[in-house]
Amino acid sequence: YSRAIAQAIDQDYDVIILGSITDAIVAEPLKAAREAGIIVGSVDGGNTPSETGVSFEADQPVEQQGVDMANYMIWKTDGEAVVNLLMDDSYYVVQGWMGAALETFENCAGCTVAKIDNMVASDAETRIPSLVSANLRQDPDINVVIGGYDHALMATVPTLESSLREGVRIG
Repeated sequence: YSRAIAQAIDQDYDVIILGSITDAIVAEPLKAAREAGIIVGSVDGGNTPSETGVSFEADQPVEQQGVDMANYMIWKTDGEAVVNLLMDDSYYVVQGWMGAALETFENCAGCTVAKIDNMVASDAETRIPSLVSANLRQDPDINVVIGGYDHALMATVPTLESSLREGVRIG
């Protein structure tokens, strides 16, 4: 991210838009961009506008997205979701989504949060597929797997397909 922001500064961009990126991860490059007069916006980042960070955060109902995702899974499992959550605290938006989803599942009378695993983005293709596979073997009742972003789950799809676990929902 830092290199891309540096290129935008070097190429005299007018605007930089961050997509689901926590501004603290790129604090120094953003400060340099702002000092260069570049407007910096954020979508789904959960960032708070500041003089040195983002100029604006698009108003996205992050927590509502987590509630909606959980409610969809509750509906798809007839109110009997048994959930494995893959949390990543590196991104504000993921914290918002997953926190709201967790709370929604905890308030569902017929649902169970079977497993909560912590991860980082670099785990997506290496650790997460084997972790989810192990979780499904250890708890055959798990019927919902939710991760904070698509990349982690896309790497897990072949694991789910090879385990022939029909009825497991991914969110």
